[in-house]
Amino acid sequence: MVKSHFMKLKLTISAFLSSVFVYLLLQQVGFATAFAQFPVPLTSPITSPTPTPSWFPSPSASPSGSPSPSISPTPTPTPTPTPTPPPITYFMLGGRVTTGFWRWVNPVPNAKIEVLDVRTRKLTTVFTAKDGRYNLSLVPGNYRVQAQKPGFKLYPASRVVNLLGDKLNVDFFVWQLPFRNKAW
Repeated sequence: MVKSHFMKLKLTISAFLSSVFVYLLLQQVGFATAFAQFPVPLTSPITSPTPTPSWFPSPSASPSGSPSPSISPTPTPTPTPTPTPPPITYFMLGGRVTTGFWRWVNPVPNAKIEVLDVRTRKLTTVFTAKDGRYNLSLVPGNYRVQAQKPGFKLYPASRVVNLLGDKLNVDFFVWQLPFRNKAW
């Protein structure tokens, strides 16, 4: 008699542990709400018979003794990776604004360089350094580059460039306008 009660207690404990295992497994799969109650008897296992859950193997269930769960988990869908955009590559646009001929070439400091993106119409402005040079980083595209300096006439006044290489030089040559005290 004690042996049969011990066997019932052992079966109840193993049923409880297997139901906890199945609950945790179903919770990770996402079926925790479908299996919210543990099949644990409310009375003592010695005084009342222990119910056998449907997922616990019974001796007459199958010859192999494998458990047959009543809820079959659906396969977890594999997420499709979202394509990442390629990294933005910047290119260098630079040049020099000068005046004069051959050996008498002089830099033009503080000349205003305006770069207009033809597609987006975004305007970027930089100024030349003391040696007349300018540099700026841009994304690939078509740009209109224009140089301005009060008191100077630029040849050519603006250029359209296609920025695709690593670095592009756009040089401007300017003539100094004659100084007059009166209006033209």
